[in-house]
Amino acid sequence: MDVTRDKLCSLFSKRQTTIETFVDVKTKDDYFLRVFAICMTDAVGGQRCATSYATTSKIKLIRKKMSEVLMKLVQQNTLKTLVPLLTEKKIEDDIKASCGKYYPLKHVLIRKVKMLKKPKFDATKMNEFYGEKAGATTDILDVVAADEVKNLISEEAS
Repeated sequence: MDVTRDKLCSLFSKRQTTIETFVDVKTKDDYFLRVFAICMTDAVGGQRCATSYATTSKIKLIRKKMSEVLMKLVQQNTLKTLVPLLTEKKIEDDIKASCGKYYPLKHVLIRKVKMLKKPKFDATKMNEFYGEKAGATTDILDVVAADEVKNLISEEAS
């Protein structure tokens, strides 16, 4: 999952602070993801000054809180339940609500999600998380363990 360059470039403008962070986190179903987030500061209500720069201490607080929210939400979900959260912008809303008490934020965005490591394939564990049927476990195990599975490339060569 990635944000297009056009969208990312449209967020940047003068007189605001850009805050970026990333976290490496493991989901419930053992996928290891790197999640990148970005946000921009907004003017405080009734502000006369044209700029809305956050101080370094506020930037550190916001970055720390963004990382905590990302870690918490990704660790609590499987990959299947995490994708709707990312597409419906629920994580961004949580970040904006939790970091808004330090400094008002305008654009909060999950910029990119990289899959660093997939879990080893285990049919019983996959069915535990994703299987709808109870008998699906035996079906997958029967196919994997069947002696009739042949290498078709080696047959064609002979």
